[in-house]
Amino acid sequence: MNDDGKRSQGGGWLIWVGLGMYALSGELGLAFARSLSFGDYPGSDIPWYFIRRDYVLGIVMGIGGLTCILLGLAFLKLYRSNAKILIAQSFIWFGYPAWKAAVIALRSDHVLSLTRARTAWSSFEAYERDPWIWRGFEALVIAGLLALAISLGLRILERRRAARVARVSSP
Repeated sequence: MNDDGKRSQGGGWLIWVGLGMYALSGELGLAFARSLSFGDYPGSDIPWYFIRRDYVLGIVMGIGGLTCILLGLAFLKLYRSNAKILIAQSFIWFGYPAWKAAVIALRSDHVLSLTRARTAWSSFEAYERDPWIWRGFEALVIAGLLALAISLGLRILERRRAARVARVSSP
């Protein structure tokens, strides 16, 4: 409810902004990763091609996701329902690439340096099957779905309460 007691409606454009930001962040992240070409190629012993691409993509996606979360928070009072959806979806959409970049930063040194880069992963399989990457993905999806479920549950309770108040106040 806003200040005059009416339910906050509208703000559907927030979801479209989130979708646009996701597409833009993905394209910018991949383009930026390609522009930082280090001569890496798929199939090398240590999968630097994938590590560096995922690292740069994750940073850009993290910035895009944070932007959407802040936008959702800024419009939370005015467009509560759609702002909550934007925030929850931002965790799900942008969270995994950002989480992957964080794991890369923790498991590697000097990722963007051609000569000083080191990592704990010795092969592509070790990198792709890293349990911390997948645990983070699972946690983000579960947290996002829980946030949506709680939001929907609160909305149902709010509607029931409003209906009860309307019945009591009507003659």
